[in-house]
Amino acid sequence: MDQQRVNCDGAHAVVASVLDLLKKTRAIAGAMLALSVVAVSPSGADEFTPLCADLEAAREGCWTPVVVAGHQGCHFHGALSLYYHEPPLTWSGDCRDGMAEGNGVLEDDLGNRSEGHLVAGRKDGEWTTRHANGGIVTEVHVEGTAHGLWTFDFSAHGGRSYVVNYKDGLKHGRWERRDPGGYSETGTLEEDIPIGTWTVTWPNGVEALVPYEDGVIHGEMTVTRDGHPLGTLVS
Repeated sequence: MDQQRVNCDGAHAVVASVLDLLKKTRAIAGAMLALSVVAVSPSGADEFTPLCADLEAAREGCWTPVVVAGHQGCHFHGALSLYYHEPPLTWSGDCRDGMAEGNGVLEDDLGNRSEGHLVAGRKDGEWTTRHANGGIVTEVHVEGTAHGLWTFDFSAHGGRSYVVNYKDGLKHGRWERRDPGGYSETGTLEEDIPIGTWTVTWPNGVEALVPYEDGVIHGEMTVTRDGHPLGTLVS
């Protein structure tokens, strides 16, 4: 009876931790990794709006003037980085019709740099962004929209890493989060919404199989430690 009570109490404690951490993770990761792409087809300088400098959080969905050798009035649409984006930006490539173009490197005054190909001012194809603090992000875009497998590696300064698949600008498919201390999450997203069974692990050997339905934890949650069952709860 005592052992059963210990297992039950342990399971409830672990599940409470699972629920709390998953809620926090959804909020933090959503804010960190969300992409918003606004379609803009400018025909003149006055139509490069909105400007990132006019927004409280200059990240994406806006235009930023970029310094391009031999050109004036050139612009880039989007963000050099999802995390740090401080104009002014410089672009080592070409400029056409007021928009950065071709292969090159985007850089800001903070030491962040992003290398790849631009089409009409928007990222296209594979890009590699290197942060001044050592973080590395590999990206895939289609005409400015995130589409394909991205990796976020912040282990150089003790941070976590992510593997995220995007489809038409939304997180869709594979998701992985790994922390340097051994905590991890793996699962599947469908248009930003968690679906199916997710696996959450802790450094102490605890593992939880967390079922999602329409983005909400729903169903039987199985919790084990080092392969030994702690309990199964219904949420």
